[in-house]
Amino acid sequence: MAPDWAEAWNRRAGLRSQLGDEVGALTDLSRALSLEPRHFDALATQGQILKHQDKKMDALKAFLVALQLCPNWPELETQVKALKREVEGQDI
Repeated sequence: MAPDWAEAWNRRAGLRSQLGDEVGALTDLSRALSLEPRHFDALATQGQILKHQDKKMDALKAFLVALQLCPNWPELETQVKALKREVEGQDI
């Protein structure tokens, strides 16, 4: 009913993700982000799905953009720190 409403696409993506349809969820998130590139929740959900798919570098990129848009999200900051260690490694 409102194809230009980014939040509708984001919510549908969340439902698809919960039902195990990660491909459909990523498609919906892509649509949400094309309508509203600063939708930090869509970016965070995209990061979670990509992380689950073991696409850690792409997940990290999504999380970093989301964290830049919403810097006071502690769980997201934790995700970024953990993924950075996995992707970039840890100093000895």
